[in-house]
Amino acid sequence: MAFQAVPNCCSFVTTFGNINTEWTNTLHAYFASWNETMQLLVADSIFDSWDTDMMPEISNAYQLLKVTSYDLRTEDGPVVVTTQTPVTGGKTDPSAAINACMVMTMRTGGRGRSRRGRNYLSGFTEAQAGGQGFASQALATTMEDAYVDLHNLLDGLSVDLVIVQRWLNKQLLATPLLHSITQFEVRNLNFGSQRRRIGRA
Repeated sequence: MAFQAVPNCCSFVTTFGNINTEWTNTLHAYFASWNETMQLLVADSIFDSWDTDMMPEISNAYQLLKVTSYDLRTEDGPVVVTTQTPVTGGKTDPSAAINACMVMTMRTGGRGRSRRGRNYLSGFTEAQAGGQGFASQALATTMEDAYVDLHNLLDGLSVDLVIVQRWLNKQLLATPLLHSITQFEVRNLNFGSQRRRIGRA
């Protein structure tokens, strides 16, 4: 699909992995007047928040590598990348298959798929799956809390995590709509699979 500008919006792509494989998760954020300094501040905040709240639950076979921010207001908008040292996961048990993902649903106040988003969380251990491919409720709650903590942190910077709606009634919108995320939920403790984004830089 051709580039479509999104007013007052940047994307933030977190890269996890190791020397053999990488995976990414993307968040979108609204701010009234983006510049590269603000992009870096938000990217660093996301990196630090995942370091604190998420990485203790990730296998030590993997690292939090970087957060890359893309200014979506123009096709040639600035791209900013964090420079922190990669952070290794805190769990020492053998890692589960990398395509075994916990699905984090991000909800807004509106109905329909176009007004909600998902992140696919990988890098957990076999022990966390209990050998059955199911996450514990405690782990799901920890991941939900990690997203809530990040949301609250960015809210203090007047940055709003959003879902970008590009389509309505099967028609491409001339200008995408932004919907504020109001809830983060792991709906199903059964690990899902999202093969298509594995290995995508």
